Amino acid sequence: MSRDNTLLLGTITTGLVEALSSLVLLAVSVWFISACAVAGMASAAPGFNYLIPATVIRALAVTRIAAGYTERYLGHLLLLRRLAAVRGRVLSRILGARRGPEHARATALLQHSCEQWAAKYTAVIAPQLHGVILLAGLLLCVSVLHRSLFAPMLGLIAMLLLLRRVLLWQAQRMIKEKHQASAVLDRNLERWLQGVALWSLRPDWQDGESIQRQAGTYALARRRVTQLLERGEALLLTGGLAAATALWVLLQDLEASPVLTVPVLVVASLRDWLKPSLGATLRGVELDSDTALAPYRGEPGPPDGAPPLPERPGACHELRLENLQWLRDGRAGPRFSATLPGPGLHLLRGSSGIGKSSLFAALAGELDYEGKAIIDGTELRQLAPQERRARLHFSEQFAHVLSDTLAHNLRLAAPGSSDEQLLAALAWSELDIASTPGELHQWLGDEGRRLSGGEQKRLA
Repeated sequence: MSRDNTLLLGTITTGLVEALSSLVLLAVSVWFISACAVAGMASAAPGFNYLIPATVIRALAVTRIAAGYTERYLGHLLLLRRLAAVRGRVLSRILGARRGPEHARATALLQHSCEQWAAKYTAVIAPQLHGVILLAGLLLCVSVLHRSLFAPMLGLIAMLLLLRRVLLWQAQRMIKEKHQASAVLDRNLERWLQGVALWSLRPDWQDGESIQRQAGTYALARRRVTQLLERGEALLLTGGLAAATALWVLLQDLEASPVLTVPVLVVASLRDWLKPSLGATLRGVELDSDTALAPYRGEPGPPDGAPPLPERPGACHELRLENLQWLRDGRAGPRFSATLPGPGLHLLRGSSGIGKSSLFAALAGELDYEGKAIIDGTELRQLAPQERRARLHFSEQFAHVLSDTLAHNLRLAAPGSSDEQLLAALAWSELDIASTPGELHQWLGDEGRRLSGGEQKRLA
């Protein structure tokens, strides 16, 4: 059994233990409170033993807490392993693309969507599994207490499933609208910011009103999704109180007993123990509707031990641009011609917003272009994607570093690289943050080592 399967089995097992412990703890606690309330009025009150049920409640609480922390620990380890695999699949697709994705969408893909997909079990599946276990256990316990309660409880569960289906339908529609509004806003903002001077960012700038309307549409779509969860919780609260009242009426004809208060109070607290499951259901809809990651779903990752990207022997000796003109959303930049010998340092000057960054993005394959870009006698369009990126790399002013190990950040470009090759690359770039294989596993980003701006650029 692989390590991933072992972690998944352990997470599921501890999750089941936590859910069952929560259900039994809830039932025993409700019974104990009811028994204590009537014990003082019964003739046999001196014989009531408070110690045993109190000890059982403490034991169940400890079991639930221990199982919960164990599930979260194992789930976190599983999340990190799946996150590395998902990032590898996404980066392999991006590196193999003839044209790079839109910058804003690609950034969101790496920083948000990967975590969402890797955390699918811990954030979506596990809470819903807990809800199913609690409902099944409640139905079983109520049926054991009195057979006449089986049909009403089954009807309650059917109503909850119907409510879930209605919320899913609304969530799919609202989340789709939110994604569409986000995509439109990202596309127009990136297009506009690429061609505007910084001092023009004011309320009356050109296209400002349309983008502000798009931002308002996106904010409204987000609020609707949040309000849908709040409405679902309100329906759970109302339904739980109504079901508890109905059960209380049905139990009036039976002999009074503290045990009969258990199903009534448990159903009354329906919202409290189904709230995590409801939130996970809506997160699952949002996850499945994530249009940014959809093209990469099911793509195989790079095989273990894959060779690093091909490297060009020797340095680039010449980059020649002939009437090069970048193209973006129906717009075209100024034509540019130059011959750049290399290796060397060259300065490109121009007014703000004229398209300097767009020119570099076109050379890196992130934008289309007209004209010719010839590197060492070969037109860029004729190079395979990996060979093109091995010869030409666009390092932005603000480099992106993933919250992960140093080794994983480096292996995004060459998954099969050995530790020795990574250390050689660090030495070549004069990035003095690791000199031994063990130091390659240091954590970067949040809760880890912070890199300066220059260190981030060298890492990129």
